[in-house]
Amino acid sequence: MRKGETMTAQCVTQWIVASVESIIVNTIEAASDGGESMGWDNVITLIVAVAGVAIAFFGTVLAYFAHRREIRRDEVRIRLKVGKAIKLVSGKGPVENYLTIEVVNLGLFPVTIANVGFSDGKECLYPPPEIIETPFRLPAREAKTIYYPRSSAPDEARVRIMGRMEYAFAETQCGTRVEIRPIDRQIKEFLRQ
Repeated sequence: MRKGETMTAQCVTQWIVASVESIIVNTIEAASDGGESMGWDNVITLIVAVAGVAIAFFGTVLAYFAHRREIRRDEVRIRLKVGKAIKLVSGKGPVENYLTIEVVNLGLFPVTIANVGFSDGKECLYPPPEIIETPFRLPAREAKTIYYPRSSAPDEARVRIMGRMEYAFAETQCGTRVEIRPIDRQIKEFLRQ
């Protein structure tokens, strides 16, 4: 929750508690003024008032979560999954090793992915920009797996790059950047081979 949302929720909660206290105090005072015991009409009024406040509080909580869900519908939501793959040719065995990044669009509208790769926080380290097939359009609720050949980086450069690699990232055309940290040690070992 954001700071403003927390303050709003606290204000609503304080108002509800104050309302319940006021209803209870007024009902008790009304019953004690005449010196009589609390009658059925006052008991029913108290029960209905407390039930009304509880229902109002429940409605406020439901409205808050519905509002958050509506806001999230308009957000760009992307999930990344880093993996490895091996291309096999029947009868020949493994031919090429690949590093993969799966980009999943969890949103309700299509997004354009401008850049996908691995970074050290300052620059895109791997893969080199010339082998990336970006930008590409990713429809709502669909995924695309991008395959990067392990051999696309020279051996000495690959070892230097793997020491600095911190996270995988995807960046949309509108500037939203999603990162997945840290890079799995097995993937770094895969690239060092």
